[in-house]
Amino acid sequence: MNRLLLLLLPLAFAGALQSQNTPDGRSAVRLEQDRIDMLDGMADLELHFPNPSLTRRAKHLYFELIDRISGHIELNYPSETEYWNTLAQDLAGINRTNMQFLSSYEQYFDLLDQILSHPGDSRELELVQNRVLIGLKMMPYLLKRPWCRSFLNYAAGVFPYEVLRVYQDFSNEGYALEILEQVAIHDPNAMKQYLGTYHPVNMLIQTSNDPVVQTLIDIHISQGSRARSYTLIDWIYKGKFTLEAAEALCNNEDAYFGKLVELRKSKQILGAYSVDQELGAIALDKIRHMNLLHDESDEVRFASVRYNSAEELYSLMVYGQEEIFTSTFNGLFKRFMARRPDSSGFGFLKRMGMNKFRTFVKMCAGYNTLQSFLNTMEPFERVVLMDEVVKGIDRTGGNLAPAVEVADIFGSITDPQLKEKFIQRLEKELSNNIAQGHDYGIRLFGFLYKLAGKDPQALTGPAYRFDIPDLAGIESQLLFPGGKHVQLHVFYNDDDGESSYNSFVQTFYNDKINWQVTPSGMYTLISAKTGQKVVIYANKPEFHDEAIPQLQELFEKDKHEPDLVVHRGHSYHLSGTIALLGSNTRVAILGSCGGYQNISRVLDQAAEAQIVSSKQIGTFTVNNVLLKDLSDMLREGKNLNWQELWAQLDRKLASNNRWADYIPPYKNLGMRFIKAFQQI
Repeated sequence: MNRLLLLLLPLAFAGALQSQNTPDGRSAVRLEQDRIDMLDGMADLELHFPNPSLTRRAKHLYFELIDRISGHIELNYPSETEYWNTLAQDLAGINRTNMQFLSSYEQYFDLLDQILSHPGDSRELELVQNRVLIGLKMMPYLLKRPWCRSFLNYAAGVFPYEVLRVYQDFSNEGYALEILEQVAIHDPNAMKQYLGTYHPVNMLIQTSNDPVVQTLIDIHISQGSRARSYTLIDWIYKGKFTLEAAEALCNNEDAYFGKLVELRKSKQILGAYSVDQELGAIALDKIRHMNLLHDESDEVRFASVRYNSAEELYSLMVYGQEEIFTSTFNGLFKRFMARRPDSSGFGFLKRMGMNKFRTFVKMCAGYNTLQSFLNTMEPFERVVLMDEVVKGIDRTGGNLAPAVEVADIFGSITDPQLKEKFIQRLEKELSNNIAQGHDYGIRLFGFLYKLAGKDPQALTGPAYRFDIPDLAGIESQLLFPGGKHVQLHVFYNDDDGESSYNSFVQTFYNDKINWQVTPSGMYTLISAKTGQKVVIYANKPEFHDEAIPQLQELFEKDKHEPDLVVHRGHSYHLSGTIALLGSNTRVAILGSCGGYQNISRVLDQAAEAQIVSSKQIGTFTVNNVLLKDLSDMLREGKNLNWQELWAQLDRKLASNNRWADYIPPYKNLGMRFIKAFQQI
């Protein structure tokens, strides 16, 4: 169908579409849509994926939604040529390598559609404040909004570094210096990279009269841009440290870490974003060291924290959560509980300024120590803590991590009374957001309320829907596009990659009746001899860097992306595996895939993937049994039923104490929440 004919289809703004007056910018947008249309080799106003639902979503996104946005511009902003140019540039970045990342593009263009469809709507600021990172990407559309200044000030407090990255977009605005000052106050480490350069950011910030910014400039003059003392700007500004003393402290890693922990107890501090970044870097370094010693005795493994306080142990756990092993957490938690000076765990959290308390509670829930921690509190303190866990998660600039933590915490609470109090708080927050007409909060708390087993529509009415995927399994036909099921198992050349690889291959080699194992250069091919056509590719760890591109080329030539991808390596390799997920990947088995950020990245790569995760890095004693049984289930032509598979594995792995760490998709409330929220 001709693109012009599509534009002339009946729409709410059809009368505004007059081809003889179409601006040049509109022509550029139309040409980009035509180019995108041809990315699959066919000019039919669709992008065809192996997955039919992705094909439908792509058609809506790249053609129907973009046409609707174009209509808004023609109707509401006829003189804004910059809007056309920006929209054309947005589309120009879409190509064969990224066209399948529908989730990211859907979120961007959906927000743009909402903003452009109702010019002057007072809710526009609320919309972008709840999706700050997306809002920053569409700055050319926002600059003439009367609330843009307020938005940038807000964004500078939650994502200061990202605000700096779009400085050119607002550099000509009269409030540009004010925004840079807010960035400097929240993240001095981000600002320091510009000091002393010829960059426009430095030229403007040097004109500031703000006393905190002047202190930042003084640090640069005295210590240079490589100094670490910028992080301590709160104490330097308040006269608690001289510049020299602060820099000397930063060179003593243990003392520096201790002072950062002490500093972060205060809720309102200068440079809070930089402090968090530094605490995260130090904590991860220490956590990785303890992880690597997992085969050593406790005395050796935890020697580095022999003299750390309870406050420091707590900070190591919450700031190192992305890579901490279960055994590392348990060792630190035991020492934390023994060294905790407060009789009440809630009292301790209050003394820490409630910094990252929700993360800690989520970790305790995940590692089966929550009840032990709650037992240190009075009953009323537990209720107050659960109130605090739920409160305020709708005011995070669109960061869903706290809401995911709430979902995970709820799923781990075993006390019926505490669970009921938790639900009551969710209901209260949902009701408050309904009363305020806060759409984002209604949806966020509505989904959490639904995950808790309640009916949010009883409060919202039919205006809102809260569909949450159950992730109970996947139909066999969806895992066999074209009649074949393809798996990719990614091994890394690290300390245990070779042993994991050898034991995995041996598992299938032992079943000669049903499986054929064929070494092939840099990888091994495992194929089903009976039943359905299942093909497994496993790279040899020592050839990882060469084998993976070779396998990717093979998948592209075969026009069949992996239907299932398995990560077989440490968590610091995880990003490499996630990058290998395709739009048609239905299952991702990722070990300790961490929290919200990694799950979101998985779903950006493979929107319909169901994720099997573990509370720590996987072990081959579980992985090999899990993967063999799963592959046999598929080979036998059965639907992939997680509950059935888990019941089967419960019997086989009952004596394996690491099996309890594995989480099937249907039990992962955090992932179900993310999927539901992204789908709206």
